[in-house]
Amino acid sequence: MGQAILGWRKGLDAPFLRPNPARTSLEKASRIILLTSALLIVVPATTAASLLTFDDIAAGGGLGPNPPVPNGYGELNWNGFFVLNGLDVPPSYGYNAGVVSPSNVVFNIYGGSASFSATSGPFGLNSAYLTAALNLDTPLNIEALGYLGTTLLYSNVYTVYRTAPTFVNFNYSGITQAIFVSSPAQQFAMDNLTITVPEPEPMLLLVYGVGVMVRWSVLRGGRSGKRGLARRWMTGEDR
Repeated sequence: MGQAILGWRKGLDAPFLRPNPARTSLEKASRIILLTSALLIVVPATTAASLLTFDDIAAGGGLGPNPPVPNGYGELNWNGFFVLNGLDVPPSYGYNAGVVSPSNVVFNIYGGSASFSATSGPFGLNSAYLTAALNLDTPLNIEALGYLGTTLLYSNVYTVYRTAPTFVNFNYSGITQAIFVSSPAQQFAMDNLTITVPEPEPMLLLVYGVGVMVRWSVLRGGRSGKRGLARRWMTGEDR
């Protein structure tokens, strides 16, 4: 720690203790780190619900050929999901009946399992509309699996039909991957998927703003011939 030295202040008959101005850079850096750490504890990362309608993806016409959902869409990586304009398909198919927001739906190619996973931290699988996609009147069971890494956290089966979309409220939180498996192995259509993804940006902006404030205070104190508030706090001159 820097040592205190004796000084005289105008109007006082007795000496007072004044901090040594030659404090180490380590001490100053420690104060800034403590301030930043406190902000990180006080200000948690926020989350926001996102509605994915798939209507902003260029879809294939009718029953094919159809493009895959691109990685990064909705801040997710996609596997086995392809995009289709449901209104270009005859009404006898669930692709058409499954359209909630015109005009695209996504579906599991070849009736196999399909999934999406996090691009950063864990996310929440909130809800979606699911429909049996083929022109068959038999019900379709869809198992929705929610994983955190390799650990299975959620597993539920939902029964859907061709004639109308079924709203499914998954309410899966803190997962890194969602896998959908149909039984029998047939296509299903998905529309208006709602997920919750982390948004750390407000926290980072706050920390950045405090850094700017500290810098401004130091410069202001230097220009005025006096030490700024933040500079006095960092060097201990306020004590």
